[in-house]
Amino acid sequence: MPDNDHATTTDSPSGEGNVSGRLAALESELARARERLDESERRRQIQKLVMEAGTVDVDAATMLVEAAIREGAGAAKADQKPDPKPDPRMLPKAVEDLKRRKPVLFRANLRAGGAGAGGGGGGAMGGSVPRPGAELEQAARDAAQSGDRKSLVHYLRLRRASL
Repeated sequence: MPDNDHATTTDSPSGEGNVSGRLAALESELARARERLDESERRRQIQKLVMEAGTVDVDAATMLVEAAIREGAGAAKADQKPDPKPDPRMLPKAVEDLKRRKPVLFRANLRAGGAGAGGGGGGAMGGSVPRPGAELEQAARDAAQSGDRKSLVHYLRLRRASL
C-alpha cells in the first residue's frame, strides 16, 4: 500500500506540469484565435465603410485604410508596441482621409468625370429622370433595343455604380 500512495504522489506533480503546460498552450491558442477574430471583424467593418463611401476597389481601399491605421497607431506610439485593437472611431476617419488622399478610388468622382467625358447623352438622361433606378432601367432598355456598344457600356457603368 505505501508504494501505491507514493506512486500517486510522485505522478501528481508531473501530471500537474503536463496539465499546466497544456493549459498554457490552449490559452495561447485562444489568444491568437481572438486576435484573428478581432482582425477579421475590423476588416469587415472597414470593408463596410469603404463600400458605403462608394469605393471602386474594395480590396485596395481596405488595404490602404488598414495601412493608414497601422501608421497612425505606430506614429502615436513610436516607442511602444502598436495596439492590435485600434479605436473603432478611427475607422470612419481613416476612410475619409483615404477619400481625400485617393479620390480616384471612389465612385463620386467617376460619375462626375464620366458625365463630362461622355458628352451630352449621359448628362441629358441623368437630368430628366426623377427616381434613381429609372436611369438604370432606361439605359438597359436603350442597350437592349439598339444593340449599340456605347449604350451597353453606359448601362454597365450605371449598373456597376448602383451596386
